[in-house]
Amino acid sequence: LPLRYVAVLLFTLGVYSVYSGLVVSRALSLKSALVIYATVAFLGVVAGDVTQALANAERRDVLAGLAELPAEEPTWRVPGAEGSLDERPFDSFRDVAERVAAHVLWRPPSVEDTGEGDARFVALDAEEAGLEVPSALRAWSFEYPFVQGRGRSLAVGDVDADGLDDLLVISEAGVAIARNASAGGAVRFERHALPMDGVPLFGAFVDLDRDGALDLVVADLDGLRCARGPLVRDTTRLERCVRLRAMPAAMGVNETGDGVELVVSTWSPSWRSPWKTSEGSTTYRVSAALLGGDGPPERLVGGPGAATSVLFADLDGDGDDDVLVGHDFAPPDAPYRRETGDALASDPALVPATTRDTMGIAAGDLDADGLDELFFTDIAEIHGGPRLSVEEACATIDDPGCEADAAFTRAYLALRRRDDPAACDALPDPAACRGAYFLGRAHLLADGDEGCAFPEGWPLHRRLCEENVQAPYLPSAEARARGPLQRRGTNVMLRWQNGRYVEATPASVAHTGWTWHPRFVDANGDGHLDLFLATGTPTAVARRESNELFLGDGEGGLSRATEALGLVDHRPTHTAVWIDLEGDGDLDLVSMPIVGALQIRRREGGPRGVTVEVRGVGALGAKVTLRTGEGPREHVQHRRLRASGGYLSFDEGVAHVSLADAHEGELEVTRANGVVQSARVRAGRVVFLDPSEVVHPNTLEAPAETTANAPLEPPSPEEAP
Repeated sequence: LPLRYVAVLLFTLGVYSVYSGLVVSRALSLKSALVIYATVAFLGVVAGDVTQALANAERRDVLAGLAELPAEEPTWRVPGAEGSLDERPFDSFRDVAERVAAHVLWRPPSVEDTGEGDARFVALDAEEAGLEVPSALRAWSFEYPFVQGRGRSLAVGDVDADGLDDLLVISEAGVAIARNASAGGAVRFERHALPMDGVPLFGAFVDLDRDGALDLVVADLDGLRCARGPLVRDTTRLERCVRLRAMPAAMGVNETGDGVELVVSTWSPSWRSPWKTSEGSTTYRVSAALLGGDGPPERLVGGPGAATSVLFADLDGDGDDDVLVGHDFAPPDAPYRRETGDALASDPALVPATTRDTMGIAAGDLDADGLDELFFTDIAEIHGGPRLSVEEACATIDDPGCEADAAFTRAYLALRRRDDPAACDALPDPAACRGAYFLGRAHLLADGDEGCAFPEGWPLHRRLCEENVQAPYLPSAEARARGPLQRRGTNVMLRWQNGRYVEATPASVAHTGWTWHPRFVDANGDGHLDLFLATGTPTAVARRESNELFLGDGEGGLSRATEALGLVDHRPTHTAVWIDLEGDGDLDLVSMPIVGALQIRRREGGPRGVTVEVRGVGALGAKVTLRTGEGPREHVQHRRLRASGGYLSFDEGVAHVSLADAHEGELEVTRANGVVQSARVRAGRVVFLDPSEVVHPNTLEAPAETTANAPLEPPSPEEAP
């Protein structure tokens, strides 16, 4: 409605209602009541006209500003170190490993244990290690989708089968595979860029065709792109394999009896919606066997949301992996039950409660009972915790550009509050600043895409703007009540008790600030799962919080140990992966903030462990169990191989279990198809080959079995980890 009519309604119904008119007419006269009513209505018309005039002036200013933009848009892509994937000689894991059981290869740590004392993490220079990404703050980072970290993502996988995990690094420099060349020495990676048009958002290494070689899936603005393995070829290209109507926001990959499946949730924002979403926001399931086909993906039943995380986990205890989709901005999280024939049916009763603004979801067996706990992260208000301003955070960050970025942040947020795009002239790259400002203002003008009238030479801004001005989804009372209960301002943990999940959030991890990516991981190597949280406000919020690590006690308890282990980092971090960088038998941390340089924290000291890789059919979703000790001293650890959960981070395609104070342990793998394999192993890396012994062209035949099923001798004191 025109604003004059809206104002009349507000004035007459709000200020002078029918009830008020009746009171005046009885106290004075009907004439007095009508005069007052007419006066109020007139004032409403005047207020509406003034408001409409101001809105029209604002509209003209925005359209004039759009028309004055340069003919060509600033480039999103920042040139990075180029390099092509080549088939250079490398030591295949099969060449150097020892066969310790049928279809099981083992290799000891490639680096001698020089750590002493308890575990602690030490910062390394990522650029010196070959992991350079663009670090300068740009105006893009303040607007959707980049304000939430999309466009910067990490994943882990051994793409060249040499027994060292490699990295997928997605940033403003594009898509790059960082091949790990750290064996036996300093941490070192070789960066190889993959050609790709458009804007990559996030990606994962997964074996889509179950042939034993990792493939690559990357999300962009229009769907998914795929590259088939082996990925160590100069001809590797990312080709369109799934086209979607809206931008992918979260993804999970899983393996069933019928093959590999992908669940992708899109988010087409509408900032005028109570849930910040439009009807175009949908969750799909795609069979890997149909990737690249013409048929549309299967649409899962459920209302629109603002997806942030997709987790595959057994939510009902029947042994099959169900699906849980987390949503930001208040749409209820969406659980799906797996039914006969692998069908997925919406079932909000699978979980009792979740977070209101879900950022990420993790699953892990915190108390070693064989049943996973679930952890949901939220904008979990800090009660007296370590919250810093952007300027104060710079004092804790070894980055010469931090203070300039803090000043940029303050200036951009101020000009956005004042609606003053002219202030962009005082900032780096004024055209990019104006473009970002108008992206953030488009939805305020009117319905439709009037605010997206960027020049013809600005196709990316036009495309992003289209996502921001969709017709709003207005949830009904039924839709609001459809999902699980929502807890606002706190993280949520669920534990399995008496055949169902129940709320059981430890106070120590309830309020950790603006928390993005959760991961259960044994960070200190004591044999108990810990909880790592990548934490930090979006770029558009001028405060900073640190990542957090909470040590587990093996019985479900968690205690904060961030400073003690050297993991304080006040960069706004949303994506992080745990990886054995140099093959020394312990886990290190690689993280990438929403803006800034990539960060490496290498673990020194503490017990070593075993990295477990499973190849071939049934690998994704496999259950890993390590038993050490005997009788009352027996210690059991459980892991799952996943390509889901967290936030824009994929590192659970391999599992890591610690030997703690043991020299060896019994390792058992139950594949997703039910096949069980086992071996007795020491610290190092173990690869469980497909029992059918499919040999891929980029690997060699396994060496002759010289120690199959033979018990491993305890190491000598000199060799003991």
